[in-house]
Amino acid sequence: MKLYDIIEIIKLTEQRGQELLIDALIVGIEIGRGNISDFNDLKCVAEQLKNLKQKIDNSLFSPFIRDNIYDRIINEKENLTDVLQSVQNSLRRLSQQNVQNGVCQVCHQQVHGQDKMKTIQLQCNHLFHQQCVLPNLIMQNEIFPTYQCPICETQTLKDEILNQLQNNSQQVVSCCPTPACRKKFVFQGQEIYRCQNCKKKYCLRCFSQSHEINKCQASDNNQFKNGDNYKECPHCKKWMKTSQVEGTIKCIKCNKTVCLGCNDSKCSCCCENKGNIYSFFKSKFSIKQQ
Repeated sequence: MKLYDIIEIIKLTEQRGQELLIDALIVGIEIGRGNISDFNDLKCVAEQLKNLKQKIDNSLFSPFIRDNIYDRIINEKENLTDVLQSVQNSLRRLSQQNVQNGVCQVCHQQVHGQDKMKTIQLQCNHLFHQQCVLPNLIMQNEIFPTYQCPICETQTLKDEILNQLQNNSQQVVSCCPTPACRKKFVFQGQEIYRCQNCKKKYCLRCFSQSHEINKCQASDNNQFKNGDNYKECPHCKKWMKTSQVEGTIKCIKCNKTVCLGCNDSKCSCCCENKGNIYSFFKSKFSIKQQ
């Protein structure tokens, strides 16, 4: 196999940046071990990696799955194709459990008993929160009379889906954890949130900023849920649940005041001070005008 032909096929995984380099490394290891012997094997692997990426992008799979897969290949010396098939089987079993328990297939939270969260049920009986599955349905080609379930690819008539969507337009949003950032986002089960406004990356699984691969300290006691609003203390990095978007809040861990108007870790209440100074000069100016 020629090097540039291999590169062109690896690019079909649709990865970018660091993820593309990791995929290339894994494919190189598999070629070296003789697990990929020809272009047909390589194309099959590239298609599987592409499918994995799309599932992660749609929040159907956790981004940490990639770390676990590649850890097994590098350290346990397992075959890439076998590992990917094993992961698919595990996720298929999880999907069946979600159906039995009435759990959304995307965010893995209950779909019943939540007034704010509208639901969609496909012909395959897979249940979703509307806002969790809607981005995936929107991406599907509009020229076809059916939608495919993102889990099992069972087809459901488009009219049936549109009828369920017609009166269910409400979305529940969350805020970026950066204290001064006002960016809102829709939680759809994603474990990594990348803010397009402040450019920070947060792990919604362990409530922290970016960490090393396989270093996520997730806790079963803490779980990000639809509509949750957290702000990260710039002093101790503790996440605080809040409904405020302005003013200041007190950190429950270090007891310091966190300003929601700036990202300065030394600031205690700059925005309030600025408001007071502004009011002071405004009152003085008004007196002079009189």
